[in-house]
Amino acid sequence: MTETTASIANNPCTRTAARIGWTMLILATLYVCYFSHLGAIGFVGPDEPRYAWIARDMAETSDWVTPRLYGKPWFEKPVLYYWGAALCFKLFGVSVAAARLPSAVSALLATLALAWLALRLYGAETARWLLLLLPTTVGMIGFSHAAATDMPFSSMLTMAMVCAAVVLGLTRNESSPVIPQTPWLALVLFGFFLGLAVLAKGPAAVILSGGAIFFWALISKRSSFIPLLSRLFASPLSPGTSSAPAAIPVFSTSSSSSTISNATSPPNSSTSSRSGITAQSFS
Repeated sequence: MTETTASIANNPCTRTAARIGWTMLILATLYVCYFSHLGAIGFVGPDEPRYAWIARDMAETSDWVTPRLYGKPWFEKPVLYYWGAALCFKLFGVSVAAARLPSAVSALLATLALAWLALRLYGAETARWLLLLLPTTVGMIGFSHAAATDMPFSSMLTMAMVCAAVVLGLTRNESSPVIPQTPWLALVLFGFFLGLAVLAKGPAAVILSGGAIFFWALISKRSSFIPLLSRLFASPLSPGTSSAPAAIPVFSTSSSSSTISNATSPPNSSTSSRSGITAQSFS
Protein backbone atom coordinates (compact mmCIF):
# COMPACT_ATOMS: atom_id res chain seq x y z
CA MET A 1 0.00 0.00 0.00
CA THR A 2 2.85 2.36 0.87
CA GLU A 3 4.66 1.59 -2.38
CA THR A 4 1.48 2.25 -4.36
CA THR A 5 0.97 5.63 -2.64
CA ALA A 6 4.60 6.58 -3.25
CA SER A 7 4.38 5.64 -6.91
CA ILE A 8 1.25 7.74 -7.33
CA ALA A 9 2.91 10.68 -5.63
CA ASN A 10 5.96 10.40 -7.89
CA ASN A 11 3.87 10.18 -11.04
CA PRO A 12 4.45 13.34 -13.15
CA CYS A 13 0.84 13.43 -14.24
CA THR A 14 -0.32 13.26 -10.64
CA ARG A 15 2.02 16.07 -9.62
CA THR A 16 0.82 18.23 -12.50
CA ALA A 17 -2.82 17.59 -11.59
CA ALA A 18 -2.07 18.45 -7.95
CA ARG A 19 -0.43 21.73 -8.96
CA ILE A 20 -3.40 22.62 -11.16
CA GLY A 21 -5.80 21.76 -8.35
CA TRP A 22 -3.91 23.85 -5.81
CA THR A 23 -3.70 26.77 -8.24
CA MET A 24 -7.42 26.73 -9.00
CA LEU A 25 -8.30 26.43 -5.31
CA ILE A 26 -6.01 29.31 -4.35
CA LEU A 27 -7.26 31.56 -7.16
CA ALA A 28 -10.87 30.83 -6.24
CA THR A 29 -10.18 31.57 -2.59
CA LEU A 30 -8.45 34.87 -3.38
CA TYR A 31 -11.26 35.97 -5.68
CA VAL A 32 -14.11 35.00 -3.35
CA CYS A 33 -12.52 36.52 -0.24
CA TYR A 34 -11.15 39.73 -1.75
CA PHE A 35 -13.02 40.66 -4.92
CA SER A 36 -16.49 39.14 -4.83
CA HIS A 37 -19.49 41.28 -3.83
CA LEU A 38 -17.47 44.47 -3.33
CA GLY A 39 -20.57 46.53 -3.98
CA ALA A 40 -23.11 44.21 -2.39
CA ILE A 41 -23.88 46.67 0.40
CA GLY A 42 -23.70 50.44 0.45
CA PHE A 43 -21.14 52.51 2.25
CA VAL A 44 -20.91 51.86 6.00
CA GLY A 45 -20.22 54.55 8.58
CA PRO A 46 -19.08 58.13 7.98
CA ASP A 47 -15.60 57.41 6.59
CA GLU A 48 -16.37 55.26 3.55
CA PRO A 49 -18.66 57.75 1.77
CA ARG A 50 -16.39 60.65 2.71
CA TYR A 51 -13.26 59.03 1.27
CA ALA A 52 -15.12 57.92 -1.85
CA TRP A 53 -16.52 61.39 -2.41
CA ILE A 54 -13.05 62.92 -2.14
CA ALA A 55 -11.69 60.38 -4.62
CA ARG A 56 -14.58 61.10 -7.00
CA ASP A 57 -13.83 64.82 -6.82
CA MET A 58 -10.16 64.10 -7.51
CA ALA A 59 -11.05 62.02 -10.57
CA GLU A 60 -13.44 64.65 -11.92
CA THR A 61 -11.16 67.66 -11.38
CA SER A 62 -7.88 65.84 -12.19
CA ASP A 63 -6.33 67.57 -9.17
CA TRP A 64 -4.13 64.76 -7.87
CA VAL A 65 -2.40 66.90 -5.23
CA THR A 66 -5.11 68.43 -3.03
CA PRO A 67 -7.94 66.23 -1.70
CA ARG A 68 -11.18 68.19 -1.53
CA LEU A 69 -14.51 67.58 0.19
CA TYR A 70 -17.34 69.79 -1.10
CA GLY A 71 -14.76 71.99 -2.79
CA LYS A 72 -12.72 72.58 0.37
CA PRO A 73 -9.27 71.08 1.05
CA TRP A 74 -9.50 67.99 3.25
CA PHE A 75 -6.22 66.75 4.69
CA GLU A 76 -7.37 64.39 7.43
CA LYS A 77 -5.57 61.50 5.70
CA PRO A 78 -2.74 61.34 3.13
CA VAL A 79 -3.54 60.81 -0.52
CA LEU A 80 -2.65 57.18 -1.36
CA TYR A 81 -6.18 55.80 -1.03
CA TYR A 82 -7.64 58.79 -2.90
CA TRP A 83 -5.22 58.19 -5.76
CA GLY A 84 -6.17 54.51 -5.97
CA ALA A 85 -9.92 55.11 -5.78
CA ALA A 86 -9.80 57.99 -8.26
CA LEU A 87 -7.88 55.80 -10.71
CA CYS A 88 -10.47 53.03 -10.29
CA PHE A 89 -13.27 55.55 -10.93
CA LYS A 90 -11.58 56.60 -14.16
CA LEU A 91 -11.04 53.00 -15.30
CA PHE A 92 -14.26 51.31 -14.17
CA GLY A 93 -16.69 54.12 -13.56
CA VAL A 94 -18.00 55.60 -10.33
CA SER A 95 -19.49 52.92 -8.09
CA VAL A 96 -19.29 51.46 -4.61
CA ALA A 97 -17.31 48.48 -5.90
CA ALA A 98 -14.75 50.74 -7.60
CA ALA A 99 -14.33 52.72 -4.38
CA ARG A 100 -13.48 49.50 -2.53
CA LEU A 101 -11.26 48.01 -5.22
CA PRO A 102 -8.00 49.64 -3.96
CA SER A 103 -8.45 47.87 -0.63
CA ALA A 104 -9.05 44.53 -2.35
CA VAL A 105 -5.94 44.93 -4.51
CA SER A 106 -3.93 45.95 -1.44
CA ALA A 107 -5.07 42.83 0.42
CA LEU A 108 -4.01 40.68 -2.54
CA LEU A 109 -0.55 42.29 -2.69
CA ALA A 110 -0.01 41.81 1.05
CA THR A 111 -1.05 38.15 0.81
CA LEU A 112 1.31 37.51 -2.11
CA ALA A 113 4.19 39.21 -0.30
CA LEU A 114 3.68 37.09 2.82
CA ALA A 115 3.35 33.96 0.69
CA TRP A 116 6.70 34.72 -0.96
CA LEU A 117 8.30 35.20 2.45
CA ALA A 118 6.77 31.94 3.69
CA LEU A 119 8.10 30.19 0.59
CA ARG A 120 11.64 31.40 1.25
CA LEU A 121 11.57 30.66 4.98
CA TYR A 122 9.47 27.51 5.33
CA GLY A 123 8.87 26.00 1.90
CA ALA A 124 6.16 25.61 -0.71
CA GLU A 125 3.64 23.79 1.48
CA THR A 126 3.56 26.59 4.06
CA ALA A 127 3.17 29.17 1.29
CA ARG A 128 0.24 27.25 -0.19
CA TRP A 129 -1.56 27.04 3.14
CA LEU A 130 -0.93 30.73 3.78
CA LEU A 131 -2.55 31.58 0.43
CA LEU A 132 -5.56 29.51 1.46
CA LEU A 133 -5.95 30.47 5.12
CA LEU A 134 -4.97 34.15 5.35
CA PRO A 135 -7.65 35.40 2.89
CA THR A 136 -10.37 33.60 4.87
CA THR A 137 -9.72 35.52 8.09
CA VAL A 138 -12.37 37.99 9.19
CA GLY A 139 -10.00 40.94 9.24
CA MET A 140 -8.72 40.42 5.70
CA ILE A 141 -12.21 39.93 4.29
CA GLY A 142 -13.65 42.91 6.16
CA PHE A 143 -10.92 45.45 5.43
CA SER A 144 -10.54 44.33 1.81
CA HIS A 145 -14.22 45.26 1.36
CA ALA A 146 -13.89 48.72 2.94
CA ALA A 147 -13.33 52.02 1.15
CA ALA A 148 -10.79 53.13 3.74
CA THR A 149 -7.08 53.70 4.27
CA ASP A 150 -6.52 50.73 6.59
CA MET A 151 -5.82 48.02 4.03
CA PRO A 152 -3.57 50.12 1.76
CA PHE A 153 -1.57 51.10 4.84
CA SER A 154 -1.30 47.53 6.12
CA SER A 155 -0.40 46.23 2.67
CA MET A 156 2.38 48.75 2.00
CA LEU A 157 3.77 48.25 5.51
CA THR A 158 3.70 44.48 5.06
CA MET A 159 5.62 44.65 1.80
CA ALA A 160 8.13 47.04 3.36
CA MET A 161 8.72 44.57 6.21
CA VAL A 162 9.16 41.70 3.74
CA CYS A 163 11.84 43.75 2.00
CA ALA A 164 13.39 44.46 5.39
CA ALA A 165 13.59 40.71 6.01
CA VAL A 166 15.55 40.37 2.78
CA VAL A 167 17.87 43.23 3.75
CA LEU A 168 18.49 41.64 7.16
CA GLY A 169 19.41 38.34 5.52
CA LEU A 170 16.52 36.32 6.93
CA THR A 171 15.69 34.81 3.53
CA ARG A 172 19.15 33.42 2.83
CA ASN A 173 19.36 29.71 2.01
CA GLU A 174 21.85 27.17 0.73
CA SER A 175 21.79 28.70 -2.76
CA SER A 176 22.71 32.16 -1.48
CA PRO A 177 26.27 33.43 -2.03
CA VAL A 178 28.77 32.57 0.71
CA ILE A 179 29.83 36.21 0.95
CA PRO A 180 26.75 38.34 1.69
CA GLN A 181 26.11 41.08 -0.85
CA THR A 182 24.24 44.30 -0.25
CA PRO A 183 20.66 43.70 -1.46
CA TRP A 184 20.27 47.04 -3.21
CA LEU A 185 16.99 46.12 -4.85
CA ALA A 186 15.49 45.16 -1.48
CA LEU A 187 16.77 48.43 -0.01
CA VAL A 188 15.15 50.46 -2.77
CA LEU A 189 11.88 48.53 -2.50
CA PHE A 190 11.92 48.91 1.29
CA GLY A 191 12.11 52.68 0.94
CA PHE A 192 9.52 52.68 -1.84
CA PHE A 193 6.89 50.69 0.06
CA LEU A 194 7.61 52.48 3.33
CA GLY A 195 7.05 55.77 1.53
CA LEU A 196 3.73 54.48 0.18
CA ALA A 197 2.75 53.40 3.70
CA VAL A 198 3.42 56.94 4.90
CA LEU A 199 1.31 58.26 2.05
CA ALA A 200 -1.45 55.86 3.12
CA LYS A 201 -1.75 56.81 6.80
CA GLY A 202 1.07 59.05 7.91
CA PRO A 203 4.38 58.66 9.79
CA ALA A 204 3.09 55.77 11.90
CA ALA A 205 4.59 53.50 9.23
CA VAL A 206 8.13 54.63 10.07
CA ILE A 207 7.54 54.20 13.80
CA LEU A 208 5.99 50.74 13.47
CA SER A 209 8.56 49.34 11.06
CA GLY A 210 11.54 50.86 12.86
CA GLY A 211 10.27 49.76 16.27
CA ALA A 212 9.53 46.23 15.08
CA ILE A 213 13.01 45.76 13.59
CA PHE A 214 14.73 47.34 16.59
CA PHE A 215 12.98 45.20 19.21
CA TRP A 216 13.39 42.07 17.06
CA ALA A 217 17.15 42.68 16.97
CA LEU A 218 17.18 43.41 20.70
CA ILE A 219 15.12 40.41 21.82
CA SER A 220 16.83 37.95 19.46
CA LYS A 221 20.22 39.26 20.64
CA ARG A 222 21.27 40.23 17.15
CA SER A 223 22.74 43.58 18.05
CA SER A 224 24.82 43.51 14.88
CA PHE A 225 21.65 44.41 12.97
CA ILE A 226 21.12 47.65 14.89
CA PRO A 227 23.73 49.57 12.82
CA LEU A 228 21.95 48.30 9.71
CA LEU A 229 18.70 49.62 11.17
CA SER A 230 20.25 53.04 11.57
CA ARG A 231 21.44 52.76 7.99
CA LEU A 232 17.91 52.03 6.81
CA PHE A 233 16.30 54.95 8.62
CA ALA A 234 19.02 57.53 9.28
CA SER A 235 21.43 57.56 6.35
CA PRO A 236 20.84 60.39 3.84
CA LEU A 237 21.57 57.93 1.01
CA SER A 238 19.18 55.26 2.25
CA PRO A 239 16.00 54.69 0.19
CA GLY A 240 14.07 54.33 3.44
CA THR A 241 14.80 57.93 4.36
CA SER A 242 14.69 59.39 0.88
CA SER A 243 11.09 58.36 0.25
CA ALA A 244 9.20 57.73 3.49
CA PRO A 245 10.19 60.65 5.75
CA ALA A 246 10.00 62.96 2.75
CA ALA A 247 6.25 62.41 2.81
CA ILE A 248 5.91 63.20 6.52
CA PRO A 249 6.09 67.01 6.16
CA VAL A 250 3.30 66.83 3.58
CA PHE A 251 1.08 64.95 6.03
CA SER A 252 1.88 67.17 9.02
CA THR A 253 1.46 70.40 7.05
CA SER A 254 -1.76 69.10 5.55
CA SER A 255 -3.12 68.21 8.98
CA SER A 256 -2.45 71.74 10.19
CA SER A 257 -4.14 73.17 7.11
CA SER A 258 -7.14 70.92 7.73
CA THR A 259 -7.44 72.19 11.29
CA ILE A 260 -7.31 75.80 10.09
CA SER A 261 -9.85 75.09 7.35
CA ASN A 262 -12.27 73.41 9.74
CA ALA A 263 -11.87 76.17 12.30
CA THR A 264 -12.64 78.91 9.79
CA SER A 265 -15.50 77.16 7.97
CA PRO A 266 -19.00 78.31 8.86
CA PRO A 267 -21.12 75.99 11.00
CA ASN A 268 -23.64 73.64 9.41
CA SER A 269 -21.81 73.78 6.07
CA SER A 270 -19.64 70.92 4.87
CA THR A 271 -19.21 69.50 8.36
CA SER A 272 -22.90 68.95 8.93
CA SER A 273 -23.50 67.58 5.44
CA ARG A 274 -20.84 64.86 5.41
CA SER A 275 -23.32 62.28 6.59
CA GLY A 276 -25.42 63.04 3.52
CA ILE A 277 -22.97 61.24 1.24
CA THR A 278 -24.49 57.85 0.58
CA ALA A 279 -24.32 55.08 -1.96
CA GLN A 280 -27.04 56.84 -3.97
CA SER A 281 -24.51 59.58 -4.72
CA PHE A 282 -22.53 57.05 -6.76
CA SER A 283 -25.40 55.64 -8.79
